[in-house]
Amino acid sequence: MIDAARNEPFLNLWFGNFYEPAYGDREAVERTLGEIAELGFYNVIMDSKTWQDFSSPPVLGESVMRLDGSDGNWYKYRSSSVHDVMERHVRGFPSLYREGHSAGRTEDGERLPICSMWAPIVAPGFDVEGRERYRFWLSAAYGGDIARLNAAYGTAFADFRELAPADYWFAAAYGETATFEAADTEEAMNRFRIHADNMRWRDELVSYCRIMKRRLRAVESRFRPAPDLTQWSFFLLVPVTPSGDPDAYVATCQAAMIRAMNTDCEFTVGLFLGRLRYNDEYRQLSPEEVIGSVVASGARRRSRGAPRISRRRNSRKAL
Repeated sequence: MIDAARNEPFLNLWFGNFYEPAYGDREAVERTLGEIAELGFYNVIMDSKTWQDFSSPPVLGESVMRLDGSDGNWYKYRSSSVHDVMERHVRGFPSLYREGHSAGRTEDGERLPICSMWAPIVAPGFDVEGRERYRFWLSAAYGGDIARLNAAYGTAFADFRELAPADYWFAAAYGETATFEAADTEEAMNRFRIHADNMRWRDELVSYCRIMKRRLRAVESRFRPAPDLTQWSFFLLVPVTPSGDPDAYVATCQAAMIRAMNTDCEFTVGLFLGRLRYNDEYRQLSPEEVIGSVVASGARRRSRGAPRISRRRNSRKAL
């Protein structure tokens, strides 16, 4: 996509809801924008999703139910209420654009960048409707053949409708913190097959994106809805260990797993360039070190970008 004003590639920085000092220091915000311009970025997009920040609850429309009957606090993507809430939220965006706003240009004309939602967590619902929906999906996945599922799961059901959550959902059967050993994967054991099906079911998010693309383009034809998969440690490389210590090789391992899970597919990976809550990673690492480690591990094509950035002068030199 081309920058409509500059006729150059569209380079955009996204200020997530962790951006600071946006909450109280106007002078610091203006200084930050000046530094961003010095780095060569001319577009900034503010986080405007319906998810929670430090002071407000999320706006979900409808959320999933946990196994114990409590509120799961995640989007129920299949719900029309969720679709309606998101559309109402986005309907207010066009009125916020002023003269000189950021815009991209494609072969189809001008396009407006927005960040409208953030929470690509496809959580299971264990209410009646959620259970029936998953069992229906499972039946379709096995061609309606309960014998095939029994062979895969080591069960003896007569009908898909007999399955309870503990029969088909890994965390319900083995606990939220359960994992499986290498042998489970290599030998395709029952628990691995259940977990694999749970992961495949998450393409429910794809259906949601199709619905919202159509609805949001009806709100404003210049919007260009597209899924951004740069989530923490999934498609956004964060070079820290589980204990919060900076380590470039963590990003290398993350990148290797991402490539393995997306063989023969095009995808985008982002690099977190900021400060996490517990540490200032880039006082000890440089972006070049992290990127170099990822490239050395097998990454081939690179493009520059900086999602969720919150940078001070001490890290500018590293770029």
